[in-house]
Amino acid sequence: MIYFHIFSAALAIAITFFMGTYFFVHARKSLSGLLIVFFSVCLVSYLVVKIPLFLNNPVSSYIVGRFATAMPSALWVLSFHLFTDSRRIPTAAWIIIISHWSLRSVGVLLVESSSDLSSFEILVFYALPQFFMLALTMHAIYMAFCGYQDDLMEKRRRIRVYFVVSLGTLLVQILLVGITRAFFPDIYSNYLNPAVLEGIFALILFATVFGFLLMIFDLDVDIFALPVTPGPMKERIEYKKDREEKVAQYTIDNIVKLMEVEHLYREPGLSIGALAMRLAIKEYQLRRIINGHLKFRNFGQFVNYYRLNEAREKLTYSDMPIATLAMEVGYVSLSSFHKAFKDFHGMTPREFRMKRLPELATS
Repeated sequence: MIYFHIFSAALAIAITFFMGTYFFVHARKSLSGLLIVFFSVCLVSYLVVKIPLFLNNPVSSYIVGRFATAMPSALWVLSFHLFTDSRRIPTAAWIIIISHWSLRSVGVLLVESSSDLSSFEILVFYALPQFFMLALTMHAIYMAFCGYQDDLMEKRRRIRVYFVVSLGTLLVQILLVGITRAFFPDIYSNYLNPAVLEGIFALILFATVFGFLLMIFDLDVDIFALPVTPGPMKERIEYKKDREEKVAQYTIDNIVKLMEVEHLYREPGLSIGALAMRLAIKEYQLRRIINGHLKFRNFGQFVNYYRLNEAREKLTYSDMPIATLAMEVGYVSLSSFHKAFKDFHGMTPREFRMKRLPELATS
């Protein structure tokens, strides 16, 4: 059984090491590439630290184990940057990430120094980090799942499904085994063979990483969402020189009319399905046109482009209350407007208005 574990771990380590090396060589200058590299390091650390050679060496086991502990955090940050438009990680997320890593690191030291832990110590240094791990994992899966409908990039939509099913399952499996070992030791020791469990996990990880690499190599565009820049829509339009150009141009003209003349973006909760119905085309066709010709990566970016354009005009040339303004351009809450505006401009609507007033006064 030990040889099965070592063989499986060697396969998984090799493919994960290859993934990290590939992205380090070809994408180390981008944040997305570095995140995948770090996630690869965490996965390799988790696999390596389970090998008997490291288990028998407390110092190396502890050091490598700290990277393994960071695996759910690395997964969450990767999911955040892969599937959301925002580039600012919320403070609450940083608190959870740091708390999970710190408490787990201290807990390992306590277990190694004393086998008799109090109920409070078990709660703080084991149960709480496990809860944080579950929260990070489930939210990473949620981020991949919730944006599926509005994602305009078909290949990234497939990655969302793959991400949810495979990587989420792997980390949940780790969590469940850990809970069984901690709270149901009899079941763990009598019915579960650790070497077999780790070997099966390593084989699943090998298949998962291999499949992920196949999907990544098939991509011909950057799957990481980029912030949209302001400017006239006509500067964003790119017509493809193929037989579908006339159809695409006709659809784009209708899109521009609906958004700029009829102000359809003001409709709260506007979805890509509703816009496709208005245009009398299929959703996948609309996704292809907005992504391929207008260069938006998800539908939220596209709608916010129009909403924020109008919001800027109203903030600059009117004294309309910000809350009223937000509702008028299509936001369902003031907080969602503030977040979208700050992500777009790096300042709040009020700060933007105060900054523009002196400029208008001197112009």
